[in-house]
Amino acid sequence: MAERTLYEILEVPKTATPDDIKSSFRRLAQKYHPDRNPNDRQAEEKFKEVNAAYEVLHDPKKRAMYDELGPDAIKIGFDEAQAESYRQWKKASSGRGARTSGFSSEFNFDFGAGQGSDFRSIFETLFGGFGGGRKSKDGQSPRGSRRQLVIDGEDQELQISIPFHLAVRGGNHTVRFTRSERCGLCGGSGSAPSGRGTCRACGGSGSKPETTQSLEVRIPAGAAEGTKIRLAGQGMPGMNGGKPGDLYLLLHVEPHPRVRREGKDLYLDLPVTPLEAFRGGEVRCPTFDGNFTLTIPQHSQSGRKLRLKGLGVPDLKGGARGDFYVVLQVVLPERDAPELLEACETLSRAIGTADVRSSVVL
Repeated sequence: MAERTLYEILEVPKTATPDDIKSSFRRLAQKYHPDRNPNDRQAEEKFKEVNAAYEVLHDPKKRAMYDELGPDAIKIGFDEAQAESYRQWKKASSGRGARTSGFSSEFNFDFGAGQGSDFRSIFETLFGGFGGGRKSKDGQSPRGSRRQLVIDGEDQELQISIPFHLAVRGGNHTVRFTRSERCGLCGGSGSAPSGRGTCRACGGSGSKPETTQSLEVRIPAGAAEGTKIRLAGQGMPGMNGGKPGDLYLLLHVEPHPRVRREGKDLYLDLPVTPLEAFRGGEVRCPTFDGNFTLTIPQHSQSGRKLRLKGLGVPDLKGGARGDFYVVLQVVLPERDAPELLEACETLSRAIGTADVRSSVVL
C-alpha cells in the first residue's frame, strides 16, 4: 500500500489554501489529542502524524519543497543545499537511465546519525528534528517527544441587526454571541502550570467550551448595510499560547417605518392637510437631530421635496454630511361628512374643468 501523503493525513486536497490546512489541523488535533483519548496508542500516533504534517504544510517554503520532492524533502530535513544536490543527482541519474525514485546509496547525503537505517517514519524524523533524529539517553527527542505548535486563533464573523436611528447617529450597542475562551488555568498555552505535561482543564487545547457573552460595541455614526466592525482579539482563542483571532461584526440595518436612506441622504414622507398645502405655513418636522420648524410654500403639491441641508447621514470617512429631504404628502380625511363633501365640491368648482391628468403620458 502506498504511503499516505501529508495532504491525506490532514484530510485536505493538494490545492488546499493555508486557511483550509489550519482549519483541518485544528479539527484533527483536537480529535486525536492524547488527553481526549487516554491509553489509546493509535490516537496518539495519529496526533503525532497530524502535528508533523502541519509542521510541513503550514510553512510555504517547506510545502513547496515537499510538493517538489515528496518524502525525500523530509529525509534531507528541508535543507536547500542538499535539495539542490539531489536535483543535480536526479538529473544526472536520469541521463544515465538509472532509477530516480528516491535516494541512491552511491550518492552521499548527510542524513545524520541513524537517519538512513533507523528511519521508521517521516513523522518520527519531524519530531526528532529535521536532518537529525538523535535522541537522548532516556529515548526522548532533545526537543521533547510531543512538539506543541503555537497556532493563532481564527477570525470570526457575526451578523448583527441594529436600529435605523443607531446607524444614522451612532452610539453604543450590546452584542451577544457565543465563543470559546482561553483556559484560565494554563493561560492558553495548553501545558500544565508546572510546565510538564498537558493542562488537564482544557485537554491541551488552551481554550474552554463555548459560552454566551455580551459585549458593548460602539457603532459609528453613518454605518450602512454591510458595514464591518473589527473587534481585535475577540475571535477564537489561540492554541498553545497563540494569539486570539479577531471578531468582525457585519451590520444589518433594520428598515424604518417612515424614513428611507439613499446614500447619505434621508427621505421622510410628511403628511400635510389640503389647507396647509394650499395656503402654506409652518409645521413641525421631526428629524434624527430633533424637531425643526418647516416652512411649507403656498400651493404645494403632494410629493414636493423640501431640503434640510446637513441633517442627513454622517460620512464614515469624515466627509460632508448628507441632507434630509421632506416629501409632502397631502392627506384627505378618511370619513364621510356632509361638510367635507361640500368643501370638496366647492374646491372642484374653483379648479374648473381642466384635466388635472393631461400631463401624464406614458
